[in-house]
Amino acid sequence: PGLRFLHPGSVSFPRAEARMQTEFEMADRQLTLAYEANLAEWWQAHILASGGTADCTRGLDWSLDKHGGGSSMHRIRLDEAGFDAVIDRCLDEAVPHGSAVWAYVSQHATPEDAIQRLRAMGFHHNKRFDVFIHRLDGLEVPALRAGVTIERLTGLDRFSKQVPHPYVGAVTTPARKQAIAAEQSLIQSRPDDFFSWLLCIDGVPVSSVTVLITDGMAGIYNVGTVEAARGQGHAGTLLTYALGQARQAGATAAGLIAVARAEALYERVGFRPEGWISWLYYSKTRMAKRVVG
Repeated sequence: PGLRFLHPGSVSFPRAEARMQTEFEMADRQLTLAYEANLAEWWQAHILASGGTADCTRGLDWSLDKHGGGSSMHRIRLDEAGFDAVIDRCLDEAVPHGSAVWAYVSQHATPEDAIQRLRAMGFHHNKRFDVFIHRLDGLEVPALRAGVTIERLTGLDRFSKQVPHPYVGAVTTPARKQAIAAEQSLIQSRPDDFFSWLLCIDGVPVSSVTVLITDGMAGIYNVGTVEAARGQGHAGTLLTYALGQARQAGATAAGLIAVARAEALYERVGFRPEGWISWLYYSKTRMAKRVVG
């Protein structure tokens, strides 16, 4: 008498629940930080492959493109007093090369008003992307359908004006040729952590994706499908396969930044939004008017 038996679901442990929530938030933070670092290395690798330079000693990761394509700033961790001086120095270094400068600002950037400060210095706030994370646990890779093959590329010689690359497109312009050359360089120079995957139907290239693995994080980039084959699930098939291969190669999570039209695809594969990165740019036109010093 006087005793009540509670259903387990009705019992609450506020402190334990709060601790678990904090642990989950810390894990989410570590994953988004890991992806931000992966994204910075991705850009650095491409710019270095194109003859540019990289410097990670200024409180940000600075990659200087010497061919006018576009230099980039990542992982901005600056103090308020020195912010303008560091950004100005990077911009001044880009002037002789005539390139635009991209700044990728995450929720982890410092100072907290980094976006506003960049805009005050002449950067345009172009887009904000959600960062999607996949923990790779419970990932199931289905068998491929008849006629579908997936291969890890060891070269890109097959792509041309007549045979378009699923992401880059027909290799016709200097920018597209440079993109192909940079990826070819990474395929050759980073065989242990850079993967370029291609899905074909009856031997015809249809979808592609590239993966860079750093410190257990698989960064997913350049997901593309040729226009005639879009909307048929090929990108999802290839992406799931690439994630399975990344897990076998030692990755424990994967990350990407998603444009709105592709978010449904990534969620079907198992990605979830857990952060954001804003993309700002300092235009070539403004760069041409910049007076160094």
